[in-house]
Amino acid sequence: MVSSISYNKRTSWRFADQIPGAPASEFRVTGVPETPVVKQTIPGLGDVLFKLEHTCPTGSHKDRAAVFQISAARSEQASGVVIPSSGNAAISVAAAGAECGLPVYAFISPKTHRSKLNALLQFKPWVIICDQPVNRARNVSRRFGFPNLRPSRDDNAVKGFMSLGYELGEAFEDHRFSSVFIFTTSGATLTGIARAFQTLNQNGRISFMPELHAVQSGNATGIAACFEHVPKTGQTKGADPGFGGVQKSSLYPELLDHIRKSGGRGWYTNTSDADDMDRLLVSQRLETSPEGCCALAAVFRWQQSGGKGLPLVILTGKKYSGATNDTMLHHKRICYGNTYRQIESCIKRWRDE
Repeated sequence: MVSSISYNKRTSWRFADQIPGAPASEFRVTGVPETPVVKQTIPGLGDVLFKLEHTCPTGSHKDRAAVFQISAARSEQASGVVIPSSGNAAISVAAAGAECGLPVYAFISPKTHRSKLNALLQFKPWVIICDQPVNRARNVSRRFGFPNLRPSRDDNAVKGFMSLGYELGEAFEDHRFSSVFIFTTSGATLTGIARAFQTLNQNGRISFMPELHAVQSGNATGIAACFEHVPKTGQTKGADPGFGGVQKSSLYPELLDHIRKSGGRGWYTNTSDADDMDRLLVSQRLETSPEGCCALAAVFRWQQSGGKGLPLVILTGKKYSGATNDTMLHHKRICYGNTYRQIESCIKRWRDE
């Protein structure tokens, strides 16, 4: 049985005075409403807290970074932004950009789930489908002067995710969870949470630092590899959660320091783990993305290895499934280009429309 712990419509901007460099109020797009925390008794585990980030407006915790990043870009009078993404970050940025009329150029992989592509196009960004979205987005950012909102390279993303840490701090006051588990690729979300926890601890708002656990899969395993054996790059399945994630991130040194000081660690998971946990969560009337399922799988391993206390699992995104609309692949806002010249031509044409 799910018991609701907290939920209201206060937004992420209520923490603005606690986040360094927050954009002035006149540049801010709508903040992210506070998401619920629920307690669930999981067979084989006992009580677990879940932070339901898949209830964010676009279905992902990436909304928190996006509203901060787009607001910052507006304050800097940007004429557009670029975002390389496996799906969720692009959707969040496109939604925030659409609210204020800021053009968004989203670079995504051909492997991106078609349902995510359809969700992305609802917010009318310009979409570039290419084999190297990170590199191509970087090229376009330099050529046109657009801010690159790639979370691992834009500290405004980390600052946006600090709001999640501060919300968790409020939940901690009542529930004193011992540990936090979250699926991690670039490390931006967990770094933001860690910075917020550190500030709360220094200010006496939380009495101790919960353990921080980074759960990884696919190609994004740089944190997990510091704690256990992981398959070599190229040996993972294309369908594994995190298949499009970065292999290394500039945030890893800071994040590893936070994790180790907290007493947490990194965990490697795979598609099989996600499938097992998906069936378990569905039976408990909770549905979430494969990444959230992997985070729960790590809790089982943590408990089996002697972990104690009340764990909190962050369910970072909603579950995408069902039929897809491949006619969207020919949408006028989509460009296919694996050379910079092709992509530049598309962007120039779009800007002239």
